[in-house]
Amino acid sequence: MILPSVARAVTVGVIANPVSGRDIRRLVSGASVFDNAEKGNMVYRLLVGLGAAGVDRVLMMPAENGVSESLRRRLRGRAGGSQAQCFPALEPLDMVTELTARDTAVAVELMAERGVAAIVVLGGDGTHRVVAKACGGTPLCALSTGTNNAFPRMLEATTAGLATGLAVSGAAGPHAFRREKLLRVARNGDPGHDAALVDVAVSTRRWVGARALWQIGDVRELFVTFANPGAVGLSAVAGLLEPVDRTAPHGRGTSDGQGSRRRGKPRQGRVPRQHEP
Repeated sequence: MILPSVARAVTVGVIANPVSGRDIRRLVSGASVFDNAEKGNMVYRLLVGLGAAGVDRVLMMPAENGVSESLRRRLRGRAGGSQAQCFPALEPLDMVTELTARDTAVAVELMAERGVAAIVVLGGDGTHRVVAKACGGTPLCALSTGTNNAFPRMLEATTAGLATGLAVSGAAGPHAFRREKLLRVARNGDPGHDAALVDVAVSTRRWVGARALWQIGDVRELFVTFANPGAVGLSAVAGLLEPVDRTAPHGRGTSDGQGSRRRGKPRQGRVPRQHEP
């Protein structure tokens, strides 16, 4: 089904992280690998949905490691088809990639400069955190392709494309978007040092390593924007103490992990909601 075109030209950005879902937990805990060929297929289905909703152009971060190859195969098969005229123009961003988080930040900044109406992100919690730090007020559509997926959700890419296109065109009404909570991390007087979408933990470990915490006894403080005991990651710990709904106007802080072993229960408190996109 082809929906009526929107009245104005609309451009949407796409970030497909080629290294999401491939961290050290594949070696030490048997976590599943999210195949890059499937990420390419997801981008293709996303484009189909965006085109059907009337989106004219898509700016995409260059994707390596099999994502681009999978997408190109799909696009070649579609070329000249009966619905080719409804497919959005796909434009890779002119940028040099390093296969680091900086690629994502640079791509988001370039998309914001070009005035994209929304950015669709394929990645896990880490990818979405990088995008959220750089996107300003640009709306996000969060698709899960990572390891920790507390923030993004597992959605069918075609449906996500349709929903994004209808939202940015205004056809979905004034309540198509909602604001998410954000944790600001300050260091040495710098209030904008870092940010988190799900959780921030203070650990006794003195090295960064793979940024993975294996022993809960190492955690001394934990702050979350929302907490679900069924989630993957540290936010589930806070969720076991007291769940916090994603739409609640506050987060939660749990401190003194060492004291919790002595006295039976850690200190808890609410974290004010950050009014950030």
